[in-house]
Amino acid sequence: MKVSQLHKRLQNLSAKIRPNGNREFTLEELCREYWRRDKRGFLALAKRDCTSLHVFVDIFQREDADRVPRANRGTGAR
Repeated sequence: MKVSQLHKRLQNLSAKIRPNGNREFTLEELCREYWRRDKRGFLALAKRDCTSLHVFVDIFQREDADRVPRANRGTGAR
């Protein structure tokens, strides 16, 4: 993926997150939103074109794993 393509993809994602705002986003915020919307797409991008994004994959996978036990605590037997 070319830098211009990645830039356009990030602009589109920014517009979806905050369509009427002029807020700027950090790379982590944009990646996190991409992860939430399309994990497979983000994984493919990190593996194929932007291997430096793989650091975010590790972070997001750990956060997802941490959420699962917390979510299951509330559904335990009473």
